[in-house]
Amino acid sequence: MLGSHRRTRRTVLHAAIVTAIVVMAPGSGQARGHDHDGYAYGFSDEDHDGSRFSYAIIQPGGRTFTMMSDLDEWEGLDARLRDPDSELFWFRIDDREYVVRDHDWVDRANEITRPIREIGRRQGDLGRIQGKLGKAQAVIGARQARLGARQGELGARLGAISAELALRSRRDESTEALERERYKIEREMHQLAAQQRDVAERHRPYADRQSDFGRKQAALGEQQRRAGARARTELRRLAEDAIDEGAAERVR
Repeated sequence: MLGSHRRTRRTVLHAAIVTAIVVMAPGSGQARGHDHDGYAYGFSDEDHDGSRFSYAIIQPGGRTFTMMSDLDEWEGLDARLRDPDSELFWFRIDDREYVVRDHDWVDRANEITRPIREIGRRQGDLGRIQGKLGKAQAVIGARQARLGARQGELGARLGAISAELALRSRRDESTEALERERYKIEREMHQLAAQQRDVAERHRPYADRQSDFGRKQAALGEQQRRAGARARTELRRLAEDAIDEGAAERVR
């Protein structure tokens, strides 16, 4: 079991948490029963005292990880840390790097990041639905484009016919053939306009749903920001306790 926290140092974010970078590496299997579905989470930011904290929860084989800091940090890790035999909790405070391998401590880090993972899954689910809606909208948009192109062609021809009709009228020449063509074009343009209205009606529900999903994504984004801020504070406290209790191994 973890020892009790002996101090409750408060940290504040110097800047807003940025959007997560998700990196997938090849591999198979999931870490010991955790619910992260192939994702671990990390954050990097500067505290009010100028110190920096970043972390990563790395799965066996280095299959996946997520970090909020420069990916150069990942590339700079010892290969054994990037390809561990068991799940581990890595963190850096300023220029000091540590790794925690004890299962209880790693489980605690996973538990702290659970809300972030849950929100991330909900964002992913919404994103997949939005993607399907976007494809449907693209089909409708292509139909609208074809109708619009045809309307443009007919409009150009109708303009030419009007000019020719005016010329023939001044010359007192027959306009019967042009009048028939104009009537035919106007009828087709009326039909195309009706089709455009129909397509627009079909598009409206998709647009409304996209707007609704957009609002939900924005709300989830704010929840993710708050969850990330809380997790970062708790993980830094956990990291400091791990150092104090000898559970963290200094690697650099």
